[in-house]
Amino acid sequence: MDNDQFQELVLDQLGSLGKRMERLDNRQDRFEEGLQQLHFDQQQLKTGQQQLHSDQQELKASQQQLHSNQQELKAGQQQIWTSIDTIAVSQELMQQDIQTIKGDIIHTRQSQARVEHDLSGKVNALFDFRESQIETNQRVSERLERLEAKR
Repeated sequence: MDNDQFQELVLDQLGSLGKRMERLDNRQDRFEEGLQQLHFDQQQLKTGQQQLHSDQQELKASQQQLHSNQQELKAGQQQIWTSIDTIAVSQELMQQDIQTIKGDIIHTRQSQARVEHDLSGKVNALFDFRESQIETNQRVSERLERLEAKR
């Protein structure tokens, strides 16, 4: 192997090494870009996880509010049932009072009818007595006049 051939071989080898170095540089650049992309993706993932955590906290707060509202609704419903029971009892008492009032009205009407019947008889008797008294008074008056005329 002579010097020229050796130089060519070394140049070929150096060229081959240069190409390999260039490919290695390219791979390292892609690797670094991949690492940067991975770092960027990790940052986005971390941001997404933080957002997910925040959303979970909001969901928990909303769920607690919903539970609280449900408890208030149950309490309100219980008050309504209590009020309905009270109304039912009051309605029964009112019905009893109405029956009592109806009985009192019937009794009052019967009493009024008896009083009117008794009173009409008494008024008729008083009227008859008055007529009789008028007649008696007229007779007494006539007798007095006759007695005075005789004197």
